Amino acid sequence: MLPTQLRCLFLPDYSQPSSTVMPRKFVSQGKLTVDRKPLEEAFKHRVETGCSLRAACKQFNVKVMTLQDAFNRSKKFSDGKTFVPIQQNSQRVFSLEQEDHLSAYAIKIVKRLYGLPTTEFRRMVYTYAVACGSKSIPPAWEEEKMATRDWYYAFMSRHPELKLKTSITRATAFNKVSVDCFFRAYTEAMEKYCVSPDKIYNLDETSLSTVLKSVKVVWESREASLLHLRFLKNEVPP
Repeated sequence: MLPTQLRCLFLPDYSQPSSTVMPRKFVSQGKLTVDRKPLEEAFKHRVETGCSLRAACKQFNVKVMTLQDAFNRSKKFSDGKTFVPIQQNSQRVFSLEQEDHLSAYAIKIVKRLYGLPTTEFRRMVYTYAVACGSKSIPPAWEEEKMATRDWYYAFMSRHPELKLKTSITRATAFNKVSVDCFFRAYTEAMEKYCVSPDKIYNLDETSLSTVLKSVKVVWESREASLLHLRFLKNEVPP
């Protein structure tokens, strides 16, 4: 054990709350960028002339380690004499097109009155990643069989057309088409099983509620606002 005086000098003070909080969304403090054109020219010049690494860097104003990384990358992914550009976002689970498909699917099914809650949406995302054969599925996804909450929030921030809204499926589903479909299925079941009137009972719903608790689902931002507005005005969609 260290004396009290030494502990005060060498050990941090945990009595005061830390002001540094890890953000959920990564905020870049500046992105290191390399101009590809001079780097590629320096690479080709060294391959063609056989000059030293430092000479090529000095002529084209490129850092030595940057050019060295370019040659290492070429040796790893090619023949060592072909310039291989840096792959951006190589750890992305989905491409931009695949993410657009996810967004379009979420909007499509909510218009069919089958919006997905957050957990179900994350499970669907994992299933889609497996079906697409993505090679960058994180281990946390494999363990939980769903996308992580951090990925979900990042996805929602990248797609502002989506929004998490309380489902009003019960209100919007009560329309002529849904009612006709219900009584058509009811009539077919009565005829198929020959149910007589004395077999029909009026069930008390006190302990057997058929109305589930409302949950929040992924909606299209504009569509959700319009549906809520029409619901408040008692305008049930046809």
